[in-house]
Amino acid sequence: MNKRVFALLLCVLMCMTMLPVPVFAEGESNAAEMPAPPASESFSVVFDAQLPYALPETQIVAAGGFVQEPAEPTAQCLRFIGWFMDPEGMFPFDFGTPVLGDMMLYAGWEDAHSWGEGIVSEPATCTVDGVKTFACPVCGAVKTEAIPALGHQWGEAEITTPATCTEAGEKVTRCLRDSSHVGVEAIPATGHQWGTGEVTKAATCTEAGERSYTCALCGEKKTEEIPAAGHVLVPVEAKAATCTEDGVKSHYECKVCGAVFFDQTGSVAHPAQDAVIEATHVLEHVDAVEGGLPEHWLCTECGKMFSDEYGNGEIKNENAENGSSEEDQGSVKAQGEEETPCEHKLKEYPAKEATCKKAGNIQYWQCTVCKKYFSDAAGTTEIKPEDTVIKKLEHQFVNFKCILCGEMLLDYLGNNYDEERNPHLSPTVAHYGCTYSIIYHVPYNKSNPPAVIMGDGVSQWVVPQKNPETGATNYQMKKSSDGKSTIITFSKSFIRSLRKNGTYLVAMWDGSTYISNILEFKVSSSPLTGDESNIGLWIAIGVISAAALAGIATYLIRSRKKNSRSGRHGGQRKR
Repeated sequence: MNKRVFALLLCVLMCMTMLPVPVFAEGESNAAEMPAPPASESFSVVFDAQLPYALPETQIVAAGGFVQEPAEPTAQCLRFIGWFMDPEGMFPFDFGTPVLGDMMLYAGWEDAHSWGEGIVSEPATCTVDGVKTFACPVCGAVKTEAIPALGHQWGEAEITTPATCTEAGEKVTRCLRDSSHVGVEAIPATGHQWGTGEVTKAATCTEAGERSYTCALCGEKKTEEIPAAGHVLVPVEAKAATCTEDGVKSHYECKVCGAVFFDQTGSVAHPAQDAVIEATHVLEHVDAVEGGLPEHWLCTECGKMFSDEYGNGEIKNENAENGSSEEDQGSVKAQGEEETPCEHKLKEYPAKEATCKKAGNIQYWQCTVCKKYFSDAAGTTEIKPEDTVIKKLEHQFVNFKCILCGEMLLDYLGNNYDEERNPHLSPTVAHYGCTYSIIYHVPYNKSNPPAVIMGDGVSQWVVPQKNPETGATNYQMKKSSDGKSTIITFSKSFIRSLRKNGTYLVAMWDGSTYISNILEFKVSSSPLTGDESNIGLWIAIGVISAAALAGIATYLIRSRKKNSRSGRHGGQRKR
């Protein structure tokens, strides 16, 4: 067949499959829509009564005609319920449907036996169903029905094995209908009866305790851990230290065990001493006065004077503090007589400006007889020795250099720290035998000063403000002149106590966190004699310059000799 013809036929068939097909609802006749068959055609309709003794009945019906409903069949102990298109009686036949082909119709029946109440042919037992038999008196038909098993009727249980605290027991029951039926049931273990127990070891804030129990049934014993109670923290307000009385940092203290914490959660316990702000004097250096007080250090807070910078040796100057003695005043006082006033012999001391390195003094006068101080040449206004002192000035650092005295700040931390522009500052150097200052851009809190933390790469420790063994001051902490920063100055003795050429870390700690940057510095084995940051460069420049000068000098000498010889030889040729 030609391929084109085959393809055309296939397209026609596909179009025919897409034509609409009429759909009819259940019971709806489609006789009107379907074309009438030829009048000469007829079909047979067979009626099957579905009885063993009845023959099928057949009707011949013209095509498109209607079948006549026959007389209802009858049968003993059965009731006719209609004609169906299937033997099972699922689809009833509608006699108003035109006949369009041969068909078979089936009679439908339902039971109409007189069964009565039946008799028990096999009684039911506890576990086996019984049987009841029914017989129809009309037709003699017989049927049976199952009688459900009765189930056991258990009597009172008998405990054969009592349960214990840890092991299950057992009990037995017998059926009242059949004693041969025996049921066995487990009795759950009773479990221990521990009661409330007894505390054999009390728990503390940090250590667990122990509670002991004894079972009231079997006497078995056990112990349980009592969790640590935890600290009960109460806040302790900060108290500023004075020159003679220790202060206290703001902290939390456990009212049960007395442990000290710097955080509200009580995460890390500290020795009680860590919360103490040691009493310390704020000392200013005062030069010796000819005919008066020697060189000393004056506390600007309480007015006491000391012989060293650490406030160890107090100078007792009763004349300066309480006036003069009777002998110094040159006064004569008999019993019952009034004091003879001192005829002051005043010596003038000119004013000295304070610098960053030394305290200054105002212009004042001192009596060489009674040693009293006066602010005027007439000796009418008496003042205290400390009133003559002008406190040492604070450094004013700009770009790491004090604009007042020119001192370089080798360990400046904060927003102005520039490692590229000042590479010699990382790490900074603390020179052996010199003091060492750090400025942190953190406001100084005198009432609750922070701790100073140091580390050497292996361990870290809190630096006490005073050496607990010698009493020497390790460092002084004070605010900067603008009040925005904290200055920590380590003493010479503390720097000497550190390992030479050792590298250390230092920062401020408020008890729970670092409140400053961490600075790294190195302890130099040599004292500070100037800016050594570029000494290698200067030496190299000096060597190169000397070599260059030597080379130039050699060249000039040789050139001069050569010219001299050339002149002599030329003269001889001319003659």
